Amino acid sequence: MIILWISRIAGSKRPLDYVEIARRMPEHIFQMIGSGDRELVNEIIEKTAGLKNFSYLGIKLREEKDNLIGSCDIYVTTSTFEGFELTPLEALTQGKAVVAKSLPIFHAMYGDALQYAESIDDFVKQIRKLEDPFAREERASRGRLLVKRYTWEKAATNISHLLSGHVLALCDDDPWIYC
Repeated sequence: MIILWISRIAGSKRPLDYVEIARRMPEHIFQMIGSGDRELVNEIIEKTAGLKNFSYLGIKLREEKDNLIGSCDIYVTTSTFEGFELTPLEALTQGKAVVAKSLPIFHAMYGDALQYAESIDDFVKQIRKLEDPFAREERASRGRLLVKRYTWEKAATNISHLLSGHVLALCDDDPWIYC
């Protein structure tokens, strides 16, 4: 199986946790896309030098990234802090199973479409569950249902309602000026 991680390389994204997951699962191929903290990138490269099942791919253009998501079996995010991460949604859109750190934002956004993990051991357990193609398909099916809720039309309508209500309430004399 191919397992993919995409993020900015930063401490809060926990890329070294992903490296450790790869170390514990040598039978699978682990790919990492991202750039950022140069010292952390160098540490990842050093720690994975002898790890035959791990590839640090650096930065990828949009089309390349989409192709890599399309060719993976499982998408993983180990981040411990997120505002609104879209890569799990991108993976779900392509019918991929996703294992994510158990964060309130992920539960609120994705519900039961994702598998959740608290620790490196949990990530390994959740990935092991998804070795079963039927389990992966079941997750992908949940993801496809979730993705249908997110359309550009719905987003524009929601934002329009949100903004018009707040702007008018803030300054009734001129709805385009924030009072």
